[in-house]
Amino acid sequence: MRESYKCPNCGFIINRDYNSTLNDIYYGIIELNKKLIIKNRKLNNYFKEYNINMKIPAERLREYTPVEIDAPALEGLSPHVRVSMVDESGSLYALA
Repeated sequence: MRESYKCPNCGFIINRDYNSTLNDIYYGIIELNKKLIIKNRKLNNYFKEYNINMKIPAERLREYTPVEIDAPALEGLSPHVRVSMVDESGSLYALA
């Protein structure tokens, strides 16, 4: 147990390399979070300075509904078969 760490408070025993890795991940996430907070503040200040509004009102959000598209190139092959495709509106297929 020479390469183990034993907590002096609770007696928990863990491999030192594993414990070191967990600490690196933990403190790395804390540092990353701090940097992201700083970047977010800078970005928000930029938006305020140049009057950029990133909030979209709910009534302006697009709603996607299925659209049925006929396939006229295949018409006439059989009177019993109708060929069509259902796609989301706003997609390239629905706009074609």
